Amino acid sequence: MSEGKYKDYSYLILSYIRGDDIGNVYCKLNDSEKKQIAKEVVKIQRKVSRLDIHADMEWTWNCFVDKMLNRAEKRIKRKNYFDFNKIYIIKKLQQEIQEYLDKVPIAPYLDDISTKNLLIYEGNVSGIIDIDWMGFGDMLTFVALTRVSLLNMDLDTKYIDYLLDEIRPNTIEYKAFIFYCLIYCVDFMGERGMQFLDKTIPVNENIIERLNDIFDFLMEEWDKYCKR
Repeated sequence: MSEGKYKDYSYLILSYIRGDDIGNVYCKLNDSEKKQIAKEVVKIQRKVSRLDIHADMEWTWNCFVDKMLNRAEKRIKRKNYFDFNKIYIIKKLQQEIQEYLDKVPIAPYLDDISTKNLLIYEGNVSGIIDIDWMGFGDMLTFVALTRVSLLNMDLDTKYIDYLLDEIRPNTIEYKAFIFYCLIYCVDFMGERGMQFLDKTIPVNENIIERLNDIFDFLMEEWDKYCKR
């Protein structure tokens, strides 16, 4: 056990897990390690999906989608760094996969293991942290969040390919995956310039250009995939 202070915060460590966030060590991982990590992460997610945990009776997967889009719209309009019409573009795409979204089962999954909270030590998964809550619905969203995070960090997305190889989404599921990527892209846009506790999310011309490029890239992918 250990205790101490960091800036204005006191902390108490009851146990310690070796490793660092995957986003911090990603560049050091080889393809074989990324593939093995993906296999283990999907295995963990499938175990979580079998837990006997239930969401609120009034909860639906559409609640999650609408909440994400409405929050992003509100934040983008407040800061005005990005074009809020991107939200309306995504809402139109939502109509195209509404039947799929209506049928997403309410299954638990770890929704915040992207480039953070997944600890890696010597090329292997050593632990998962910050799981005081979990998501209920489509596990593909954690893959989408990870993809947008990697793109935003200007890193390769081979790990995403390996995750999808393990999950094996069908045609409509992959279409939903692209849709989720777009949701997280505008969510990232909405966070720019916002302050969370003592941290302000940075924003500058390069960041704005990068996120706009990611959005355009994802829209191109959506258009190409829909034409298949």
